Amino acid sequence: MDMNDAIRQKIGQIHHMLAGELPPPTHEAGGCQDSLVPCRDGAGLMTRTVLPAGAGPWPVIVSRNPYTPVDTIDGLNSGILALVRYGYAVVCQQVRGLYRSQGEWYAFEREREDGLDLLEWTASQPWCDGRICLYGGSYLGHVIWAMADALPPQVKTIYTLVWGDDPYGSFYENGMFKQATWTLWAAQMMHPKNRSDLSQPDLDGFRRALDAETQMEADLAVCGRPCPWYRGWISNSCRSDPYWNQGVWKSYAAAAQSIHIPVLLQTGWFDIFLEPTWRTFSHLAPEVRARSRLVVGPWHHGNAAPAQPDFPGEGRFGLFQVKLALEWFDAVLTGRQDRPSGVDAYVMGAGEWRHWRDIPASKERRRLCLRPGQGSCHLLAPEAGQEEASLTYRYDPLRPVPSRGGKLLMNYNEWTAEPECAALQPSPGARDDVCSFLSPPLDAPVTVVGALTVRLAVSSDAPDTAFTAKLMEARPDGCAVSICDGISTLAFRDGDHRRQPYTPGQRAEVEFPLPVTAWRFPVGSRIRVDVSSSNYPAFHRHPNTNRPWAQEAPCVPTSQTLYLGGASWIELPLV
Repeated sequence: MDMNDAIRQKIGQIHHMLAGELPPPTHEAGGCQDSLVPCRDGAGLMTRTVLPAGAGPWPVIVSRNPYTPVDTIDGLNSGILALVRYGYAVVCQQVRGLYRSQGEWYAFEREREDGLDLLEWTASQPWCDGRICLYGGSYLGHVIWAMADALPPQVKTIYTLVWGDDPYGSFYENGMFKQATWTLWAAQMMHPKNRSDLSQPDLDGFRRALDAETQMEADLAVCGRPCPWYRGWISNSCRSDPYWNQGVWKSYAAAAQSIHIPVLLQTGWFDIFLEPTWRTFSHLAPEVRARSRLVVGPWHHGNAAPAQPDFPGEGRFGLFQVKLALEWFDAVLTGRQDRPSGVDAYVMGAGEWRHWRDIPASKERRRLCLRPGQGSCHLLAPEAGQEEASLTYRYDPLRPVPSRGGKLLMNYNEWTAEPECAALQPSPGARDDVCSFLSPPLDAPVTVVGALTVRLAVSSDAPDTAFTAKLMEARPDGCAVSICDGISTLAFRDGDHRRQPYTPGQRAEVEFPLPVTAWRFPVGSRIRVDVSSSNYPAFHRHPNTNRPWAQEAPCVPTSQTLYLGGASWIELPLV
């Protein structure tokens, strides 16, 4: 069997697998060719082109990835190959320096220039009819947004999944590094042998990285040599640091505002790139946003719904779904059907999809105050109360609160043995460094859609430290389900653009958003908020110093105080 026969057979298998979702094909799969596409610096990047049978020319779908070799049939691009049977040419390129592509790979670098060179080459080919669309998620989405402000006129639409136009926000949250995401990914990508199958993450390398005395030495523990791109991430914890405002990251600043073509964005409520994707949609010019679409389901980064709890009907849109891609490309490029626009979001707890013409605005913001209570569980109530009270706990970086639920890159829970995503949570009082607050049972449903805000009045014995908040639904049967969580340092207590000094023992207000969500609390359930100082390994262990965190050994415990009543609260956006 030659290469073309193998490709045609694979495309047939994909189509058969998706036959229940896709309409009857309009074309047969045709030929396939592999090329070393030249870049402006002379490097040739391995590129596979698959064409429909017939004379053409064709509209073209372009995708670039660092993971699966393009000269193999299976991999990240295999699903999109099914679109060849609907009259689309598909171009898949391996990024520089990996597998059979020439040059040197440096994470996230050179993708802008290389991507634009590929678009120029594609537009010049006789099988291209002058209409190109860009497709990809995660790193495959990064390579699109890195060049989004300079797209040639042949690009008619973009379909990106689980990525957005906010690099700093993808790596950090108010000064806290998203360690489970990026240290695990770095451990995977530092070794070429690990890159071919991300379904099997390098958990041993991840463990060695976390166990390093300081994070600046994590690369040495993983691969025995410095990794400059990883050290760049962990050395720049402020949004205003020059690192995030130059080179490849600088191009992101104008990406969304520069786009004049319709965009389809897709993410999940438990995806690590939820906020950057949501933010990107909001940054589109109004006239572009009116022609664009955002789809958000109860999924994590691994394109599936979590095991707990159940989300009935979530499969209407699946991440990396070929049917959704086909519908969008047909609508934009061929006009064969109406183009959907607006926001399609799955409301968890209600078990239903909702549609809005734009990002939904809350009808009301309900504030719930953190108040003292009895025993291990305290009160969450709309009234501030008259009590002047506080809670004190000890935060020890060597004994962090383990991540349980939340947003995932890969299933690092195989190592921690914790359930993923909207996971069941420990009961109040399970740890002495977690403060739990519960509302009375709800006498009417409460639907939260949008970004939440948390304000904590606190003090610490440390010159800098962290505070976390987690929103949950506590059900009548006693179980509690994680919805979303957030974190901030004292240094970034008013946002992530500028560090602020803090005097140990001084009372301060730490205000930070929780990620956008869509959740319906039913009658009888309670709203629960947990406050602590760690969420590990989702975020790094704050060392309780005001020095660069990656160079510090996290071993200094400190005493934390949370002031209650009207000083500390959570605000819910209601629809």
